[in-house]
Amino acid sequence: MRKVAVFDLDGTIIYNTTAERELFYFMLQRDIVTPLQIGLFLLESARLVMSGKINSLRKNKYYFYRIREERLRALMSEFCSDRLRRCFSRPVVRRFYELKKEGYYMIMLSGTPTLILEYLQDVLPFDFYIGCVLETKDGRFTGRIRDIYPYGED
Repeated sequence: MRKVAVFDLDGTIIYNTTAERELFYFMLQRDIVTPLQIGLFLLESARLVMSGKINSLRKNKYYFYRIREERLRALMSEFCSDRLRRCFSRPVVRRFYELKKEGYYMIMLSGTPTLILEYLQDVLPFDFYIGCVLETKDGRFTGRIRDIYPYGED
């Protein structure tokens, strides 16, 4: 029988921040996120709050709106290895590697966009991941997610 270990990214491997928050700041520093995306994000957040859908706020990805997927992918290795790695909890990562060495099949289950998880595998070698899939159209992010959002009840 195969042993399995399931880890969450935000609040477990990463502490005091989230992978998505760090990506947002990273994109701001590189002028990838514009006032348009920030405005759309804020408008959608206000709409969700006013309609009583506060639990859906985490699903708001409009700060990705119209960003070219190819452009962001070109920066993801740098983001994961340089910026995100600094946010890791050393004791949790140590435990991750202990379990990996013991032969556990390592699963990352997170509400974090799969775009991050895909490249994070180069930094933290998990075997499988489940995350939030960002919708794209014509090579650009739409600001919406596809399928379920793997967070909380979902």
